[in-house]
Amino acid sequence: MKPVLSQVEMAAADRYAIEQLKIPASTLMEHAAMAIAERVSQRFSPLKEFPGLVVAGPGNNGGDVLAAARLLLDKGAVIDVVIVEGQSTLSKECQAQKEMLVRAGVVFQAEVPTDKVYAWALDGLFGIGINRPTEGDFKKAIAAMNACHTFVVAADIPSGLNADTGQPLGECIRASETVTLGFYKRGLVTGKAADFTGALSLAEIGIPRTIPGITPAVGLVEQKDVAAGFPKRNPSAHKGSFGHVIIVAGPMPQLGAAVIAACGALHAGAGLVSVAGEPAVLSDLRKLLPPEIMLEETIPALEKSRAAVVVLGPGMGQGDPAKALLKTALASPHPLVLDADALNLLAESGLLPLARKQAPVLMTPHPKEASRLLQTTVEDVEKSRYDAINRLVQRTGAVCLLKGRGTLVKSPGAPCTYVINEGTAALAKGGSGDLLAGCVAAFLSQGLSPEKALAFGAFAHGRAAQFWEDRGEDARSITPTQVAKALSQVLKDLT
Repeated sequence: MKPVLSQVEMAAADRYAIEQLKIPASTLMEHAAMAIAERVSQRFSPLKEFPGLVVAGPGNNGGDVLAAARLLLDKGAVIDVVIVEGQSTLSKECQAQKEMLVRAGVVFQAEVPTDKVYAWALDGLFGIGINRPTEGDFKKAIAAMNACHTFVVAADIPSGLNADTGQPLGECIRASETVTLGFYKRGLVTGKAADFTGALSLAEIGIPRTIPGITPAVGLVEQKDVAAGFPKRNPSAHKGSFGHVIIVAGPMPQLGAAVIAACGALHAGAGLVSVAGEPAVLSDLRKLLPPEIMLEETIPALEKSRAAVVVLGPGMGQGDPAKALLKTALASPHPLVLDADALNLLAESGLLPLARKQAPVLMTPHPKEASRLLQTTVEDVEKSRYDAINRLVQRTGAVCLLKGRGTLVKSPGAPCTYVINEGTAALAKGGSGDLLAGCVAAFLSQGLSPEKALAFGAFAHGRAAQFWEDRGEDARSITPTQVAKALSQVLKDLT
């Protein structure tokens, strides 16, 4: 996993590199500038035919883009440069970069021009230290840059984005690409950050990967983590080697949710998948399910002594029969994946935190369901998703996954929160969560730990949505059924 740092941790990493390792700040800035300039020069060639705009603030983030401007000018770029100072004094490093540009003959613009067309722009107004809404000349500059509708590369973080939460602080740069420096920051990989960062890449700029006194509490899951952590299939394996997943179906109007979850489990590799329902719905289920998926009656299925992973919640309903099912499932020996209606019932049940010890419980709430479990608002959950996942684990006693872009996974007592920054807007559709629940259950049935089943399930789920967009499908039209079918290719690529 890639370490993901808080604002305080990143500041400590900078200090360690400069004060303890004696790496000059100017050297780190030059490395940052090289990475930023490279993104522009790779995309726009020859540079002289693509006029650019560089907007710098008074801090070292401004110095980064001024240094990048110098490098790009040396390559023949045509650039307008704006420094927005507000009431601040330029930092030592920013002032040094400004003076180099002055000696090179650069004439600075007083403000962001509104009568010119630029092919690209660099944003270096604010770094990770901002903690209040943008205002004054800075807010005006951000609005003007956004109005340019050009390709914007943000240095380290889009100006106006909170580095810890991913929430915009008023007016915020909408970048096309963000080159973050040193380490990933928490606010870049969850919440609303994806609306502002564009494509996200990391430039390590010479800061060591290990910083004394810092043990990152957040890690970004990468493809190599999934490849290394997924069990290989032995040639002699049989269906019993890969577990049994039981999806509990609800009443007739909501059967589709159970069907989608079952297809997710099937395509994610469970050895046997069953859908359990009341006798009155079994014939209808048979018409909806592929032949590889078995049917069982609900109570006998839950009372089985042999191990099976049970998915409870998709399309289950919230009436008295559903409440009884939840209690039966919690009393069973089976590992549980709880989603949707099961979570809503738990929020009102008075049963939290769960004291269940015989088998793990995994929960996959979206922010609204999380707000019910935490007895708060969606806004409260979203304003600090890292805090919310910690509270969810403490409140429920379960291994939890908080849905949304920058999905978070946390296990009770675990020192690290996993971040899965995969997926597209194609998943903003009914049935996507049901599919994820089935996928997670399948991974759990194949021997993954609860934490990895959730993290790897979210990773594969997101990649399967991306699979179709990479092949020209529009996010508005991609269905959960399509996403399920893409899991085969995704898993082949991942493992």
